[in-house]
Amino acid sequence: MVMVTVSLLVLLVVSLWLYSRHKFSYWAKRGILTPPITPIIGHIDRIGSSKQGRWMFDVEVYQKYSRNGLAGGYTFFSPYLYVCEPEMIRSIFIKDFDHFTDRRVFKSQSKNDQCMNEMLSNENGEQWKKLRSIVSPTFSSGKMKNLFHLVCEKADALVAFSLAESTKKPFVNMKLNFGRFTIDTIASCAFGLECNSLVDENAEFPKKADPFFDFGFSRLLIFIMLGIAPKLMSKLGINMFPKETQFFKNVVEETLAARRKGIKRGDFLDLLLEAQSGEDLSDPSKKQVLKDETIIAQCVLFIIAGYDTTATTLAFAAYELAKNPDKQQLLREEVQDAISQNNGMTYQAIMESKYLEACISEMLMVTVSLLVLFVVSVWLYGRHKYSYWAKRGILTPPITPLLGHLDRIGSTKQGRWMFDIEVYQKYSRNGLAGGYMMLSPFLYVCEPEMIRSIFIKDFDHFTDRQVFKSPNKNDQCMNDMLTNVNGEQWKKLRAIMSPTFTSGKMKNLFHLVCEKADALVAYSLAESTKKPFVNMKHNFGRFTIDTIASCAFGVECNSLVDENAEFPKKADPFFEIGFFRMIIFLMFGIAPKLFSILGLSLFPKETQFFKNVVEETLAARRKGTKRGDFLDLLLEAQSGEDLGDPSKKKVLEDDTIIAQCVLFIIAGYDTSSTTLAFAAYELAKNSDKQQLLREEIQDAISQNNGMTYQAIMESKYLEACISGKS
Repeated sequence: MVMVTVSLLVLLVVSLWLYSRHKFSYWAKRGILTPPITPIIGHIDRIGSSKQGRWMFDVEVYQKYSRNGLAGGYTFFSPYLYVCEPEMIRSIFIKDFDHFTDRRVFKSQSKNDQCMNEMLSNENGEQWKKLRSIVSPTFSSGKMKNLFHLVCEKADALVAFSLAESTKKPFVNMKLNFGRFTIDTIASCAFGLECNSLVDENAEFPKKADPFFDFGFSRLLIFIMLGIAPKLMSKLGINMFPKETQFFKNVVEETLAARRKGIKRGDFLDLLLEAQSGEDLSDPSKKQVLKDETIIAQCVLFIIAGYDTTATTLAFAAYELAKNPDKQQLLREEVQDAISQNNGMTYQAIMESKYLEACISEMLMVTVSLLVLFVVSVWLYGRHKYSYWAKRGILTPPITPLLGHLDRIGSTKQGRWMFDIEVYQKYSRNGLAGGYMMLSPFLYVCEPEMIRSIFIKDFDHFTDRQVFKSPNKNDQCMNDMLTNVNGEQWKKLRAIMSPTFTSGKMKNLFHLVCEKADALVAYSLAESTKKPFVNMKHNFGRFTIDTIASCAFGVECNSLVDENAEFPKKADPFFEIGFFRMIIFLMFGIAPKLFSILGLSLFPKETQFFKNVVEETLAARRKGTKRGDFLDLLLEAQSGEDLGDPSKKKVLEDDTIIAQCVLFIIAGYDTSSTTLAFAAYELAKNSDKQQLLREEIQDAISQNNGMTYQAIMESKYLEACISGKS
């Protein structure tokens, strides 16, 4: 079964390699050269390199890879073309420009993201031209004047609400107020709704709009994933847009139905409906541009383009004006003059307010400056992390941002050994060279005598292996596991733990395993009389979790009989390695501190359930309850620790015992049930092998008056079946 599992893993790796090779063969099939490609990310690492400017990469492409004025490149798996010949560039920009008008768009494969795909900002070609020619007039000066009264109503409400708040509170949260004002304005102008979120703290509209702007870690990685594998995103059911999109689609659909019955407000939705009704559809070959889905998409785009951008700009402006009362006074005077000259504020007065325009432009410049500062900070952070070996005078191969040398180590174009030879030949100095696993440095030792010393003479200084310590407090359970500690703590913990897995101690647990095995056989036989087939993968999983619950946690959960048993439900998330879980592991390797700040955990929240179970069971065992299980063995080891020396630190704390019990699940649950399922499948396919195994087991039972631990250990053919050597 181990060999079958390994074969499947090899098949998966080969499939990934073939897929990558296929995607990165686009230009080669067309006779166009490309620079060396980094797996998955293409040439993104060279374009955004912290060691050379983009222009240096472009010069390299021009000088080395241009053939007949063309060279190829890849952004992730997407190909793009370098045009390196001046006359060809001139033709593209002038003579043949009508064939090269489109910009790059991001179309999601998910049906739930269809709204995003229909947006004006995400269209190309004829559809974009037609849609823009229809939508653009709705933003003309005259049409905007028609919406101005709606904006004024919300501005008056903002002023009144903020003034009222100022009489009740020591300070007013204007960022919140500007956000509520903006969403009220959008709701009124784009959706024809009065949500009054300034007054109603629980208004639904802003609650549904906020997730569009929650750009957390997972959302950011979804955008990256769209560039890498859009079809995989669709198959995994991952959406670019939050589920709240459906709320706005429903709102617009209901409002459209009402407007078609005669209700008019002179808002953005009316303007789009007017444009829709004005479309010439007399020619049946013409495709309707402004379908209802397209109108809905433009309304959602109104939120994305206007909500957070407007609220943030207003908040920055208010902050700066509060800091500079002289500038605030100048602006107040301009606004008051405009009101007195026009008997109130008008659209034209706003357009002619030069100082107001200057204040808003200044805020936008501040925002851009902050973005530049952020990008520079990220660049400096990367430069700092990748200077570790340079500061110590040790050479390293060229580094890929974020990945370090992980792309070269796992390259699909060359084996790991080829990269190691390159490091040895080009970068080894005094027998040493450096590398980076993402942001973590590692050392190449290239001198035979030095390697010999590490493995023999000085081995006691190099005993530790790489461990993964999560900085998140919620992952402390993982950090305390035997497999994840090093140094003296590992030596002491292993010295205490190893005796609990001796043959004699395992014999004491054998009766618990037999009880669960008998229950598995009885349950499966009973199922076979009721159903045309028995789901043995499911049954093996329930048998394994029942055995672990009994042996490690001292709990009888009987999940074979009880479909709603809590124990397997809490265990399953540990083995659900979906897209987000893989990305979380990747993030942990790249930026562990940011990982902690974002509150991300490597372990699922269900860890707490098992901690509680073990804590309760520990309390019961200390009152005298004994079962002869794994937990009793650990408690026995804990009580046997020599703590006569007060300077000695206790190794088996209760938290450490809990961690080993959770490790028992991770090491034993899915591995055992999957191996048993594969074994059953192969034996079902090979009835002659199955018969041989049955005969061996029946002989063992008859010779020992039942199945014993020793009989299992001596069953050679059973061992061969499990090992895949039968």
